[in-house]
Amino acid sequence: VIFFAAYLIMVYVATRNVSYLGLGIVGGSGAAVVAYHLFGHVRQRVSAWKDPMAVYQNEGYQIVQSLFAIGTGGWFGMGLCQGSPESIPVVKNDFIFSAICEELGGIFAICLILVCTSFFLMIVTIALKIRNPFYKLIALGLGTEYAFQVFLTIGGATKFIPMTGVTLPLVSYGGSSVMCTILMLAIIQGLYILREDEDEEFEKRKKERHYRESEQERRLATEHAASKRRRARNKEYTFVSVFFVLIFLGLAGYLVYFNAIKRDSFINSPYNTRQDTFADRVVRGNIMSSDGEILAQTNVSDDGTEERSYPYSNIFAHVVGYDTNGKSGLESEANFQLLSSHEFFLTQIKNEFMGAKNVGDTVVSTLNADLQTTAYNSLGDRRGAVVVIQPSTGKILAMVSKPDFDPNTIAANWEQLVNDETNSSLLNRATMGQYPPGSTFKIVTALTYLRQHGTFNGFSYDCQGSITKEDHTIQCYGGTVHGQEDFYAAFAKSCNCAFAEMGTQLGGAALLKTSENLLFNQKLPLRSYRKSSFTLNGSSGVPLTMQTAIGQGNTLVSPMHMALITSSIANGGVLMKPYLIDKVQNHAGDEVDTTEPEAYKRLMTDNEASLLGELMKGVVQNGTASSLNGRGYTVAGKTGSAEYNESGASHSWFVGYSNVDNPDIVVSVIVEDGGTGSEAAVPIAADVFDAYYFD
Repeated sequence: VIFFAAYLIMVYVATRNVSYLGLGIVGGSGAAVVAYHLFGHVRQRVSAWKDPMAVYQNEGYQIVQSLFAIGTGGWFGMGLCQGSPESIPVVKNDFIFSAICEELGGIFAICLILVCTSFFLMIVTIALKIRNPFYKLIALGLGTEYAFQVFLTIGGATKFIPMTGVTLPLVSYGGSSVMCTILMLAIIQGLYILREDEDEEFEKRKKERHYRESEQERRLATEHAASKRRRARNKEYTFVSVFFVLIFLGLAGYLVYFNAIKRDSFINSPYNTRQDTFADRVVRGNIMSSDGEILAQTNVSDDGTEERSYPYSNIFAHVVGYDTNGKSGLESEANFQLLSSHEFFLTQIKNEFMGAKNVGDTVVSTLNADLQTTAYNSLGDRRGAVVVIQPSTGKILAMVSKPDFDPNTIAANWEQLVNDETNSSLLNRATMGQYPPGSTFKIVTALTYLRQHGTFNGFSYDCQGSITKEDHTIQCYGGTVHGQEDFYAAFAKSCNCAFAEMGTQLGGAALLKTSENLLFNQKLPLRSYRKSSFTLNGSSGVPLTMQTAIGQGNTLVSPMHMALITSSIANGGVLMKPYLIDKVQNHAGDEVDTTEPEAYKRLMTDNEASLLGELMKGVVQNGTASSLNGRGYTVAGKTGSAEYNESGASHSWFVGYSNVDNPDIVVSVIVEDGGTGSEAAVPIAADVFDAYYFD
């Protein structure tokens, strides 16, 4: 690639024909496409460039480690021998620039790019002063090779372009690379000496012309004409110079962009073990609830020993996480902030000289200790999860998962926890649990119906307690005969027969489209989660379509995902991006950073959200969640009973929101093996709503 670029530039400059340049670019692009399809290693490098984190364990490992190093170094670097460049494979050859960024910082790296730019311009300047066109092209070609090699190396290390595996001239370790660069510089030096000889010859001729004045005017005119021709030829050299200067400035600009915008997302990755090096200089900061309770803190003894403690023990186990035997929860998500210190700079300088650690920043979470404690106690000894979200902002107010663990003793109990397949206590069921949605999925079926018909009016169904199609029978809960019902009654009573019939009329393709609009089979705006699954499609049979329409079949979803769908309904169809970190403060309480609410995506129109809200109000007013009616606040919701085995045992679901005219909070509850939604999940939701309004 380097030789091709040099050849193309030399042909363009020698012929002054832009069409050659264009033809070469088109040909090179075509060759790149062919190489992508022919060679596996090319596809791997492109894949690693597009989304390195998605292929981190394989082809993305090298570039991800490079970005970790650049991010960890920041603007000023970790200091000589203070980084971990050895974590990057082949760092001495291909990724020396990343090591420089880690230990000496982004500002030094930008200066290095500017030095390389200056060196290239020096070579072009030498070429411009040479009169012999052959030597002139040689100098330009060698300068092009140098500039393009620098671009490929730095661009690949920073993910500006796919990595190519070439060295940084005179910086990277490598025998043949260094030798070739030295030979190149020797040739350029030789050309510079030739230029000086040409200048001496020119001065000699000029002195001889001094005695031939009549001849001098003619020669000066000739020299002037030749100078004009040289300036005309030099336009191409100027174009090439400007082109490479812009490329170098692009590299510097991208490095600034990475450090200003992308750095935190890479440095705070759970895969980035470099974060732990900050612990040598900083005492890990506190994690606090939104109502001022300490959820995690570091206790420092007289001898300097540090111990992480969690005052609430099991209550915040999954959402706050742990900092021993790896990291999870907020301990992982906010690791960078907790190990960063924004103490007064004179205090930091003093601590540096005294060899003392700075105090890490405090992360103030969106979690409400009262709501969390209420949800935790209400769930009791049962397995399941509770999620509470503020739909207008996306703030996660509570997240409970059981079975749980005590993060204070996780190191001692680690082997038992990781080998306990019966309880899976380390699993955060709120985000990672996969459950059949049961009748809560009727929200999705109802939205599909609305999108096909434009209204719920005109729907009528006579429920006889069961429905049979193609030898497959579905019954309403307990065989209840609901009789004649409109859409609102069918939804409020959670009539399986009506929705099974509805599903067959809507078809698998329509249900699939709506489900994917609501983020089934899609990425969720969360840091750690398991993707919900929806497999029904247009070719699926009638029995599976009937089952899926009522929330059974093969569909799997997490409590958090159902909370997000409910949040979009409560927020006029717009899903706000959920978040756990409200703000970051330094040790003195001064605000360092704050999270602004951000819309993630519109999942449905405002009218669709309003009509679904009316359906969910009916569930509380005269349906399966009527125990939530008349409690001093209004609620809209949907219950669910999700069968999970052949014997008919079911999980208990509830999703809903309070203060329906101006929604305050969304609650999503699942109780494993809890029976109907009204039996187990609704009472837990009631406790959470009561705690929000009355405690």
